[in-house]
Amino acid sequence: MYQVQELTERHQQIIRLRFAGLLEIDIAGRLGVARETVVAVLNSPLAKTELARLGVRAEEILTNVPLQLELQADLRSAGREALHINRTIMKDDEADKRVRASIGRHFLDRIVFEMEPEEEREGSYRQILRGLSEIQRSLGRDVLILPPVNEGSGNGGGDSSGAGVGGAAPAQE
Repeated sequence: MYQVQELTERHQQIIRLRFAGLLEIDIAGRLGVARETVVAVLNSPLAKTELARLGVRAEEILTNVPLQLELQADLRSAGREALHINRTIMKDDEADKRVRASIGRHFLDRIVFEMEPEEEREGSYRQILRGLSEIQRSLGRDVLILPPVNEGSGNGGGDSSGAGVGGAAPAQE
């Protein structure tokens, strides 16, 4: 039977995956090794010691309030930076429209809808947007679906044919 004498990088990968909660068979499949190899590594005294050390370290991190506060501050800072970058791209008329639309969808999904989780019900904004996305995919990627223009809105113009951009007809009320 295989005995682990020292922990190689591959042994460390096996240990980290086990610490992350994967089963032996899943670790073996992910790393392309035999399940028996994974079991032999995990049953070795060196691996058991390393797993225990990782457990202690994880517990220290979880209970270290100053570190948790620092990590939370870093995440908030990264979030503000990401928001600034996304806003800059959204306002840039030269940016790819698909990228801008993707950013808009992301903010709607992550910020607007996740603030108050809404059940998937008939007529919900989320369901309407998903329906529009499906229509847009079926028409082609370059078609932009816009809401119908109300004739009494005072815009003074409009296409009397009722066709939207790219020939897509607006939704009937």
